[in-house]
Amino acid sequence: MRLSVGFAFSIICSSSLLLSCGAPARGGGTAGAGGSASGSAGASGAAGTTGTGGSSSGTGGSSIGTGGSSSGTGGSSSGTGGSSTGTGGSAPAVPFPTQACLDKANALLAQMTQDEKAAQTIQAERAQISNAQVMQYAPGSIYSQGGSAPSTNTPAGWAAMINGYRAASRQSAHAIPVIYGLDSVHGLGPVANATIFPHNIGLGATGDAALVEQVGRAIADESAGVGADFPFAPVIAVARDERWGRTYESFAETPDLVSTMGNALIKGLQFPTGGTKISILADAKHYVGDGGTAMGVTGANTSGDEATLRAIHLAPYQAAVAARAGSVMLSYSSWQGTKMHINKMM
Repeated sequence: MRLSVGFAFSIICSSSLLLSCGAPARGGGTAGAGGSASGSAGASGAAGTTGTGGSSSGTGGSSIGTGGSSSGTGGSSSGTGGSSTGTGGSAPAVPFPTQACLDKANALLAQMTQDEKAAQTIQAERAQISNAQVMQYAPGSIYSQGGSAPSTNTPAGWAAMINGYRAASRQSAHAIPVIYGLDSVHGLGPVANATIFPHNIGLGATGDAALVEQVGRAIADESAGVGADFPFAPVIAVARDERWGRTYESFAETPDLVSTMGNALIKGLQFPTGGTKISILADAKHYVGDGGTAMGVTGANTSGDEATLRAIHLAPYQAAVAARAGSVMLSYSSWQGTKMHINKMM
């Protein structure tokens, strides 16, 4: 089970409401072997259709449009990319999330029992939950662990599986659609014939934020093509010790370059710059200090005092929040002996 920061926003608002009232228009199409999704966003409120392997779904006329051989159109017409905000990034022209989105999330929370709220914080592995259980318990998210994939490992097979979960969630008590997590830090690794890009360390070495944004757009297109709207990216760790086993997931060893590249990926993943692009949910991780642990030991204590933590490791998160990243994943590391998942001060 994984937990992300901000129950109301990251789980409820980022699933049904992000797709229906809080994000740019979202179309859909087929991800194709080695290709990108071709769905186009529409200005009308009509629900888009999908071809083989996918069914249309959407709240308030926002088209999910995942999977299939034909490209779905439709969706809400909220804004595309806007003015620059934060280091190396830009924010949408309209507030994100919109006030209507937040109001709807709060209204849903007011209707929910404690058990229903708890269920929304659960992210279940796909092989351990059925459509019937999704309908009954209404978890907030489902994900693929590592290489976990449907028996038919094609874009259409993924779309059919994810559409099944999402349709079941819409039949739950509050009809909150699940968000589907797929590790897509540098491409959709578990999906056969998907496009795989260099890891962050290679992208960071280019120093080319525009290129990183293009990578983000391609990942977003292919992710949306199979219905996976939660990519567990970007990693905005600042790697300070090469002995750390996940150094390759870091853009750089300096917070300024990590911030620039992280915000570029957030923009590419989450905020389209053109009407044909598809928005998925960025997930900045791992908050905070995972790249600065003593001797590079994964999950250990982050080295240095609080001033160092803020200057080096917090800075990329400040930039990511300014760039309107939709969610933040907590770190498995510790700060001053306390794991980040239970560190109230942090």
